[in-house]
Amino acid sequence: MPERALSPFAMRMSLYVICIGGIILNIAVFCKRKFRTKRQSYTTRVSLQLLCFMAIADTISLASLLLVLCTQYLGIENETTMDMICKIDLFLIHSASAFSIWCWLILSAIRYIALYKPYAHLRLNKEPVLAVIFIAIISILFESWILYDATFVPEFRGCGEKFSEEVEKRFQIAEISWSYFLPLIIITVLDIKVLCCHSIWVTDWTLTKSFDYGINSSNNNSSKSIKRKMTVDECIGVDSSSPKMSLINSNFPPNAIKYTPSYDESPTATSPPISANVVSPGGAGEKERISTKISICSFKKSQTMFSFSSISQGGTAAFKSLKTPLNRQKSKKRQRQMKILRRCLCITLLDLGMNLPNYLFRLYVNLVPAEQLPNFDGYWFAMFQDISQLLYFAQFSLNAFYLVCIIYDTPKPKRSIYQNTNSRPSRYY
Repeated sequence: MPERALSPFAMRMSLYVICIGGIILNIAVFCKRKFRTKRQSYTTRVSLQLLCFMAIADTISLASLLLVLCTQYLGIENETTMDMICKIDLFLIHSASAFSIWCWLILSAIRYIALYKPYAHLRLNKEPVLAVIFIAIISILFESWILYDATFVPEFRGCGEKFSEEVEKRFQIAEISWSYFLPLIIITVLDIKVLCCHSIWVTDWTLTKSFDYGINSSNNNSSKSIKRKMTVDECIGVDSSSPKMSLINSNFPPNAIKYTPSYDESPTATSPPISANVVSPGGAGEKERISTKISICSFKKSQTMFSFSSISQGGTAAFKSLKTPLNRQKSKKRQRQMKILRRCLCITLLDLGMNLPNYLFRLYVNLVPAEQLPNFDGYWFAMFQDISQLLYFAQFSLNAFYLVCIIYDTPKPKRSIYQNTNSRPSRYY
């Protein structure tokens, strides 16, 4: 018999470490939760509830595996008792695995609703908890066949099956499909839409991308809105052939409101409009003052808001001076939300990836005819089987990692004169 990649002792010790470490981490979820129950973010509370449900299921699963590993030290020789242990352990492990994966789907659905249906997200109350209860019931019902099928095999001192090979394969394929691949497809679609298809993550809302101005019609008293990208040079009409600058009308509509800077007064937003063509002395500094004057007056006086998408060198400083601390704070908040979202997606991907080898292995074994399967004791085949099992059981402690990296690592909102104290924290995690 060829030597296995992992010896039985190394495999058993690895499973011991995974079980004990995972149980400790999942217990930490309950210990830490009481310090976060008063957070303002509703989605954070929902995430904590889901993580606690997942921690309960994963702890039960790891405890069941630990019981199986310890049976040789407990001195249990009764076959009926071992048969019951096999049934209960396999049922709990498979049910907990399916339940955890569907809980990851609920987290992805909440992220999707928060971005695409924000008002529906604000109206969520008990729906996530009801969904968890429904998933728990479905998992118990769909995995109940294991309570009949699993049995203890005295010759191998392990768990076997009662069903025939053909019936067993059908049950296994159905379980693999609904408990892993179905939620995997839905999670992938939702997360791709959240990450790639929503404009909030690719648009910098601190800068306005269009130049809006209105034209009033004196005949029918109707208002039209025209959007066009314009530079400061186009708006102030710099004449490069003259040392002086003039406001040129070619880039403005006939009825657009125009303003002239006043140099003998402090720049305010109440300067009255005068004639269109005004010559003002000065150089680059004067140009900047004109740009500032037009920008400020336009925001205060024009019938629709003026904003510039591209800024000339002279108007860059003037435009930047209009950015308030509130805009910078919103920009930082969106950057923080994007960072948290990426963490959520990475951890979800990690969890699904750790489950993937085991489910692919089981699917391969059940789809390929028995006579075409390679030797189970082969080096590479056995190594893949052992590694897939280690990854499968290790993911039962991943929700604690999610808790530490996402929920407890979010910065506390800082109060300032620009921030509403009643505002809600991020709803994107």
